[in-house]
Amino acid sequence: MDKALKILLSLNNLFEERPKEKKVQYHYISPFRIILENFPILIPNDLKAFYQRIGYAELFVDGIHGQSGIRLYNPYQALQATELVKNEEGIELLKDELIIGEFLGDTDRILLSNNMITILLPIYTRQDWLHTCLTFERFLEKMIVYKGEKYWEV
Repeated sequence: MDKALKILLSLNNLFEERPKEKKVQYHYISPFRIILENFPILIPNDLKAFYQRIGYAELFVDGIHGQSGIRLYNPYQALQATELVKNEEGIELLKDELIIGEFLGDTDRILLSNNMITILLPIYTRQDWLHTCLTFERFLEKMIVYKGEKYWEV
C-alpha cells in the first residue's frame, strides 16, 4: 500500500497550480483507528492502511463542473453508503461487502467484495457488475495510471 499512498500523496502537487485541471484531495484523519478496531466488516490491510493514513479522498475531480472523478469514503461514510444501497435502493449485498466509494457524475459505486474491488452498476444485476479482480491497492494504482478514467471503458 505504501507505493499507492506515496503516488496518491504526490498527485496533489501536480494540480495545485492548475485549478481547472482535475484535482486530487485527501484528508488526514487519524481517529479512524478507533472505529477500525470495532469495524463490523473485516477489511483488508491495504484499505485499512488507507483509512489510517489518509481517511478520505477525492481523486481527479473535474475542477470546472465536478462531474467526474472518484470519491473514496472514510469508514463512517462507507458504512452509511452500504446501508443506503441495501435499504433505500434495494440492492442486495452480502454481509461482508462494503461500498467504499463512488464515481462522481454517475451512479457507479466502488464495492469491496471478497477483498477485491467490484464496480457496482445499480441498473444491472449482480452478475453484470464489473469484477475487477483487483485489490484496493492495485485498483487505486490503476486508477492513478488512467487519471481517474474508467479504464475498462477506454
